[in-house]
Amino acid sequence: MIIYTIKTTDCLQAILNCVSVAKAQFWMSSTISAFKVSAVLQKMIEKYDLHQTDQARRTKLRKGQPVWSLVLHYEVAEKGVRFWLFCTGFRQNRRSKKDCTDQIEALNEQLKKTEHLKCVMTHNPDELIRFKDYVLGQYVVYDGLQAGISKQYFSPYQFGLIDQNVVMNQATTNLSFRSIDDVDPQRGKLDSIQRNFGFLFYAEQQRPQYLGLKKTDVIVQLRKIYGVTVDETASYNVLMQQLFKYHRRISQRYLDTVQSNVEKKVTLTWYFDQHYLNQFSHELRAKLMDIPTRRYLFEDSMKRLYAKANFHGVRHQIGEINARIRKLVKYNHPNFYDKIEWPKNLHYVRFSPKKYENLEQFHADCMQLTHLKSINDATSSMMILRSQYEEE
Repeated sequence: MIIYTIKTTDCLQAILNCVSVAKAQFWMSSTISAFKVSAVLQKMIEKYDLHQTDQARRTKLRKGQPVWSLVLHYEVAEKGVRFWLFCTGFRQNRRSKKDCTDQIEALNEQLKKTEHLKCVMTHNPDELIRFKDYVLGQYVVYDGLQAGISKQYFSPYQFGLIDQNVVMNQATTNLSFRSIDDVDPQRGKLDSIQRNFGFLFYAEQQRPQYLGLKKTDVIVQLRKIYGVTVDETASYNVLMQQLFKYHRRISQRYLDTVQSNVEKKVTLTWYFDQHYLNQFSHELRAKLMDIPTRRYLFEDSMKRLYAKANFHGVRHQIGEINARIRKLVKYNHPNFYDKIEWPKNLHYVRFSPKKYENLEQFHADCMQLTHLKSINDATSSMMILRSQYEEE
């Protein structure tokens, strides 16, 4: 299978599909000169059988044989083609009852060595799949839980990509893998959590309504749910703060147990690359200081952020960035906060149909883009020269 792309979003989607849909285990990437694409591509087609039919691919997958996919992307600025070669690797034959795990691992190790491949699932930051401002990562969706705890986002640079078939026994102060372990905690403990505190976790159990809650009701909840000795002379606000404190404490204490006992799905997505985040943070700090005099520069930066390829992971990051920036602006420039034109809409990435059926169609568009870029570059150069001439 060969996928030709020119747009960044199409390329990102193609790579994502090769891993999530085509189930690639290994990959490698390189760049080809635009003049050598035809010759190199022909050799790759023959070597990796890239033009085989969908039926042939399914047959090979069923037998546990490697199936290859290729993504080509034309870099207009560099006048070259970058490619990603993906491979499913050797797998257990679906119809075979014999356990061939050791043999398959040996075959895959030899395949990686021969073809200079990297593992898709890796904890090595240097082996993560990157493209432009993005890096491939994952998030987990927990079925049946309330908004706010139904998803968990894994930083690729902190955790790499998780192999779903391996039981993870790691925990950190920021993000815990205990929630996706296959270890089943004591059933009695879970039943107790569901019975007493289910309203804090499960979507089917409605949270209590706090608006209009009377002081006597707050006291009853603290005593009945949490077994707290309540000072009835305390003010209503103090009692509400105490109630929310216990809510947070219980949520933090039992969240891993609840998440580990619901249906879950690990999903691939794109995140911002750390280099881009550092660069954007540096740029925005400078423009944050200039809000009183040049507010439009800050607004332009925010609009460019919202215009990025908005896959799920990127959308999550933009939401976090936006929240932090708004807090900073409100603290540093309270008089200008309401005057700023904040971006309102985040775009979704929509499915793009396969546009190019062969290299000829792809090459024709590449040449057209190159020609247009040459015209634009020449026009820009003439305008610069004219400006310099007029100044003299």
